[in-house]
Amino acid sequence: GMTGRPRSNRFAPRWFVPPSWSRRAATAVIAAACCLGWFSPSRAADSNAPRTPVGLWLTTDGTGVIRFAPCDTALCASIAGLARVARGEPPPLDAHGHSECGLTIMHDLVEISPGLWQGHILNPDSGDEYHARVWIDASGRLNMRGYLGIPLLGETQIWSRFHGDIADNCGFISNNNGKAKRP
Repeated sequence: GMTGRPRSNRFAPRWFVPPSWSRRAATAVIAAACCLGWFSPSRAADSNAPRTPVGLWLTTDGTGVIRFAPCDTALCASIAGLARVARGEPPPLDAHGHSECGLTIMHDLVEISPGLWQGHILNPDSGDEYHARVWIDASGRLNMRGYLGIPLLGETQIWSRFHGDIADNCGFISNNNGKAKRP
């Protein structure tokens, strides 16, 4: 069980809560999506841009750095940097009481079509797993879509490539805005 620590939403975006749509509304949206081709994200990236998520990515809110790397025959992603550690606070604990520093939060990411990876993502606070899709958009940003059931019933976060320094303890200094700053 939980150790009484406050729950946070650092890596638990709104899509971790299933939408409360009615069956009729969901059916109508799915039908429209099929007709309009919304199930596949646009991946018409610049041919010169890296088409792989391997590397370091700064989360949407700038509070985390995620490292994508090969693992076994797929890709995995782990927490490499935490803003709270950079501010001198201890790293948060996952649902099992372990440090989130270095925690693998995405696994089994396989390329299901050119430039589109699919696998699973972990909510560190609850220990729940969800489906995930990852792709690099035309601007070179990583799009991560977490969902239940089908991709339409989810939400996409957009992460940018991380430029900066990361310490062994998960603290980091970001240079993403052209100047060094502590989160």
